[in-house]
Amino acid sequence: MLGIDEHRFRSVRYFRDSESSSWIRHEPWMTTIVDLDTGQVLGVVDGRDHRGVGDWLFARSLAWRLGVQVVAIDPSAAFRKALRMWLPRTAVAVDHFHLVSLGNQAMTEARQNLSQQVKGRRGRGIDKAWAHRMLLLRAGDKLSDPAAHRLAEVFAADDATGKLQAVWKVKEQLRALLRTNSLADAAEAKEELKTLVEAAGRPETNKLYRAVGRWWTEIEVLIVTGATTGKVEANNTGIKHIKRTARGYRNAGNYKSIILMRSAVRTAACHSSGITFPTNLEEPLMHPAGCTAGATTWCCYAPTRRSGSPTRTRADRLSARALQADLPEHPHGSSARSRRR
Repeated sequence: MLGIDEHRFRSVRYFRDSESSSWIRHEPWMTTIVDLDTGQVLGVVDGRDHRGVGDWLFARSLAWRLGVQVVAIDPSAAFRKALRMWLPRTAVAVDHFHLVSLGNQAMTEARQNLSQQVKGRRGRGIDKAWAHRMLLLRAGDKLSDPAAHRLAEVFAADDATGKLQAVWKVKEQLRALLRTNSLADAAEAKEELKTLVEAAGRPETNKLYRAVGRWWTEIEVLIVTGATTGKVEANNTGIKHIKRTARGYRNAGNYKSIILMRSAVRTAACHSSGITFPTNLEEPLMHPAGCTAGATTWCCYAPTRRSGSPTRTRADRLSARALQADLPEHPHGSSARSRRR
């Protein structure tokens, strides 16, 4: 299985056209292609259109392309066009996180537009819908009792037309559709989603339903296979750490080389030692069977840590040292590191 997603190589740049003397906006995007089975980065191509991905797929052998069964992407028509051209027999799955994000975007746009239509102004702190705008985006089935009570107050006090609650129901039904486990349940949930969209009668929900219809085949593949771009996003996070450590890159070739080399070394270390490295910096590092270093060690390989992650105790540090003793020795030896300390 493959995963495809884009990331920004550098900040936005402007160049002056020599002929027209006008400024041209240039966004240096790059696309990351990841093996979802191993988490290894297979390629990094320029741009985020169908040409870069298509050229990369064309360079692969026919046997390799025929071996790809599922590809997970975000709702990008450019990526889907490249896959239809060079991997016509491969099933394409759309990532559920991006679909939920589309539902939240429709919820936010509906709240903003309703405020302008009903009150003739933007939302303010005295408006419950604006004060609890993040509450509207949370999963309804995971709300605590106080949060559910606040949400009911929002609909009772700041939803005179009832449209805000109708859009919220559409957003929640989309989440319920993505949680289904069979195509029959998904089709039934889609019909219920259509009914709620018609009851809402809002352009934001109509736009959302059209997007669901355009990507329905890919949604069915998602429900059957469960393939997501989670490992691609994890690699994009690692790529950001690479850029921060190097204080940015000017040479795109060196940038791609260090990404591919880091990912290859990481994957080789996992296979040689039997260690499963997590894709999230806050997940524990699992040890192979028979290892005496303990059940888990928190992020002993990570150069930086996220705020709010579990604090490493003395036992964790000792376990990390015991684990590192079993790993291959650094090319420069451990004595050099101890002297630098």
